[in-house]
Amino acid sequence: MSMLAPYAGTSLERLIALMNSVNKTNYQVGIHFNFGKMYDVFPADKYNTRIRIIPIDTATYSEQYFFYRRLPISVLEKLPPGFITPVELNIFPFSIHQLLPNINLALGINLTPDEVYDDAFTDLRAAYPLRIKPNASMAWTASTYFFGVTQLRGRFRALEDGSLRMTESGTVRGLETY
Repeated sequence: MSMLAPYAGTSLERLIALMNSVNKTNYQVGIHFNFGKMYDVFPADKYNTRIRIIPIDTATYSEQYFFYRRLPISVLEKLPPGFITPVELNIFPFSIHQLLPNINLALGINLTPDEVYDDAFTDLRAAYPLRIKPNASMAWTASTYFFGVTQLRGRFRALEDGSLRMTESGTVRGLETY
């Protein structure tokens, strides 16, 4: 389990915390404001994103834009050892949405299904891609991170060629444990 998580928190929570830190406020979404559409900013020298801020009290406040920088999910590759652990692959075959709780735990992040593609995998690999959808995340840009997994070999039956033995329903046939 990842003990240190510098990117923990949902994208929404992280953005609200950033806004309150920059503005020295304690505003809450749904009480003081709501978010509108998010836009990419070009050129992206300092900021690469702007998001529309819609106040609840429109008699006192007007709409504004907040400019900030979203990061590519590949920034996780730059973390020192110990920040990221292999993802426990406890189901196989799997889709990203099925494994998302394990991915979030191992990577120290809090992605939601709306932010990532639900890619499906039926082959064993050392690493699998986690792809962020364009303009779906308030914290991450459209990007890819390859996460490592715990080894399945030894827990599942393999054929002579190394491929996994499958049941008629299409799931991997596991070894009996006592």
